[in-house]
Amino acid sequence: MFHRPKAITPEPKDTPANTLGLRRIMFAVDDIEDVVARLRAHGAELVGEIVQYENIYRLCYVRGPENIVVGLAEQLTITTHCACATGGRPSCGRAPSGC
Repeated sequence: MFHRPKAITPEPKDTPANTLGLRRIMFAVDDIEDVVARLRAHGAELVGEIVQYENIYRLCYVRGPENIVVGLAEQLTITTHCACATGGRPSCGRAPSGC
């Protein structure tokens, strides 16, 4: 019969989100506020705050009960920064969608 080993916690316990090493993973989500609320219900805590990078992404880190840091990224609608009015391409190089 297999018995799972006890979980190993990373050292130091409260490492900053930008610590080198494989201590975190990032997921793309559709609604970052909803995902954070659902994760908090399971014991996760927000590390810092939800921030917005230009008009492209909303980003945050959450720390789970085993101190694993998970990054969340919500891509904002590209129409907020595309060049619809001029018919040109946005500076990010992606084709305008929804224009």
